[in-house]
Amino acid sequence: MTIDKDNGNNNGGQFEKADYFKSSSVKLGGERHFILTIGIIIIIFVITAVLTGLSESSGTTDNPVKDAVGWETLRIDGNRNGRYVEFDHEAHKALAGKGETGCRTCHHLSMPNDGPSSCYQCHKDMEKTTSVFDHNYHAKIHPGNSCRECHTGNNEQGQEVKQCSVCHKEYNKDIQYYTKARGYKQAMHANCMGCHEKEDEKLGEKMLSDCGFCHGENY
Repeated sequence: MTIDKDNGNNNGGQFEKADYFKSSSVKLGGERHFILTIGIIIIIFVITAVLTGLSESSGTTDNPVKDAVGWETLRIDGNRNGRYVEFDHEAHKALAGKGETGCRTCHHLSMPNDGPSSCYQCHKDMEKTTSVFDHNYHAKIHPGNSCRECHTGNNEQGQEVKQCSVCHKEYNKDIQYYTKARGYKQAMHANCMGCHEKEDEKLGEKMLSDCGFCHGENY
């Protein structure tokens, strides 16, 4: 493309065709602007990665669950919406039996170095499946070549993983058992309904397994 007059910036009346494959390619705003833009992109990437890591390590969920209130009689209201279930803890302890065997009827899994862990510590979301396993925490307590501590072989997708029982003797189930905790509502219903239905069979009528028996006027 040519022009009639040369204003000193068009190489003798003809525009230079930009070569986008060379370092001399046209950069909007010049080299300083280009470097600044790259710097901003890197900063945004780092901040995003840090925030994502914090979110994963803190176990945040779409519908986070809170612990029950009380002791002898628990008020179970996981999402604090006012619709609660009153759970007679002492009566259930008497039915299930005292000691470790009885506690495991409901507290089927406890966190390491903990007593009977509360349901919400594993079933962290009201609806969706969450993981009991905190990957970021394990990476921190195994510094250096941390990945090799658990991930054996050279499988990039991490399929070859040591079983939890290598470090936690009591965690002798398959690793999937500890990485897929059901939603809080589903877990509570499944755990409670199973026992209530068995008790109703003994009674010969549907009473304990009826929704209103637990939820009553509060649901």
